[in-house]
Amino acid sequence: MYHSAIVSHAGHEHTRVFQEVAALGAELHSLETDLLATRLHARVALLLSWPNWWAVEHEHVPGRLPYLAELQAYYQACWQRNLAVDILSPDDALEGYDLVLAPLFNLLSQEQGSALEHYVAQGGTFLTTYFSGLVDENNRAWLGGAPGPLRRVLGLWVEEFDPLPEGKTNTLLNTQEMEAWQGTYQCSHWCEVVHLEGARAECLWREFLRGISRAH
Repeated sequence: MYHSAIVSHAGHEHTRVFQEVAALGAELHSLETDLLATRLHARVALLLSWPNWWAVEHEHVPGRLPYLAELQAYYQACWQRNLAVDILSPDDALEGYDLVLAPLFNLLSQEQGSALEHYVAQGGTFLTTYFSGLVDENNRAWLGGAPGPLRRVLGLWVEEFDPLPEGKTNTLLNTQEMEAWQGTYQCSHWCEVVHLEGARAECLWREFLRGISRAH
């Protein structure tokens, strides 16, 4: 009711909004047809799921997980690198994208997991994060452990997860030889005990490595 359109409730064209839209239309009309017909095809897809958003931020979920802020962080990283991003539903077709991002993909169906597995098998790159693949579309836990339908495509399963309390931190130690990634990284939000089933660990918890040393 209180949000007018290009033609306002007053019913005439002598408004700021109408005049600005008309000026933009005239400018577009003056451009060459070939330019207007061009289209930039994004090679990156960011999956946004409303049911997953509700599930991730439900009061029963351990820790505070800001789903939208997490999506925005990945979008901003792409935007800063001039990478066009399409926002898709997990049910949309993924063909034609080089990279699919799905942070905090906690709630997903078997069909969605199978589609992602097929996408990766065809050469696509899929990136997800912690607290993913725990429940199905009805918010029921996947038997067999997380990440549920993503277990085979990610090559791992998650034994435990633990939201870190306020002020608690841990350190990640890079295990690879790539110079650009060498060093340690602080984390203060979430940690998981992960078993590899074909995946390769790029980083390990420093406290985990100390535990191994003491055990030996």
